[in-house]
Amino acid sequence: MANDLQARPDDFPISDDEEAPKKGHELIDGMTAITRRHSAELAAIGVAARVRAEVEAAYAIAQRFPRHEDAIRAELLRRCEAPDFAVAATYAKPIGGTTVRGFTIRFAEEFLRLWGNVNVELTELYDDEEKQIIQVAVRDLQTNMAMRQEFTLLKIVERSNAKNRVQVGQRINSYGEPVFLLKATEDEMQTKKAAQLSKAMRQIALRMAPAGLKAECDQKIRATMATAIKKDPDAERKAVLDSFSSLGVNPKELGGYLNQDVRSLSPAQLHTLRELYTGIKEGTTTWASVKASKHQDAMTNEAQLSLEDMTPGPVTGHVSPREPLKKK
Repeated sequence: MANDLQARPDDFPISDDEEAPKKGHELIDGMTAITRRHSAELAAIGVAARVRAEVEAAYAIAQRFPRHEDAIRAELLRRCEAPDFAVAATYAKPIGGTTVRGFTIRFAEEFLRLWGNVNVELTELYDDEEKQIIQVAVRDLQTNMAMRQEFTLLKIVERSNAKNRVQVGQRINSYGEPVFLLKATEDEMQTKKAAQLSKAMRQIALRMAPAGLKAECDQKIRATMATAIKKDPDAERKAVLDSFSSLGVNPKELGGYLNQDVRSLSPAQLHTLRELYTGIKEGTTTWASVKASKHQDAMTNEAQLSLEDMTPGPVTGHVSPREPLKKK
């Protein structure tokens, strides 16, 4: 009789208006929200604990194996004696009728690698359909000094063709041609993010680097480039022409910009053209900006390193978000 009085699951079927508890969720007062929230809180606590443990371990290792600045200086100067590194270590760009020089992303990455005992954090501060704001923080684990840089990524790209793309607006370029503002794809956003991250890391790394060390490296890079040009000027001239050709700038156009035959380039011009190419390749400037500046008179003079690269900058920097684009 007891078995007859025992309720079976089939005796009380769940109606269509009721939701059955899903696998892995408890049914509490007919809702699974409490369990989901509890799981999310536990996951957040777990992530925070893991990050804290990693940072504490990094601090412990940094205190156990502190950096040796003299050894780092010697190694970085040795790297500046390598022609392949020296070529890619500095860039140049035209500003106000003169040529301004600076250290590249590659130099900054090499400095951070040798400097060591630093922790890099990437934090997403804001994200919506139009833009994304990201903060890069680099902390020196030996001095506990942190430097931060923020940058904004607009989720649009400019293209001359809007076929099969989501268009959000358009503008007219300097040539009087329409340029379409399109919604960026995931791949395009990743490319923009990587480029901005590299630039932010460069700025932070050069703020961390001692000014004296940067000055020594610049002198060593100049000497290395001068030696390479003096050893085989014709090979360097061909290398410069090939580099600009890869950008779509042929020797005739380059000669027109210089107002001279490219076969008679001086060592100083070869060096500056090398750095101009590096600046264009890294996205610091463009060939259109170089042509517009018309600074060929300054190319015969000795260019100076830009002030922001030689002295420590502010601890924090912020890129103000632009106003959202109005949809067409």
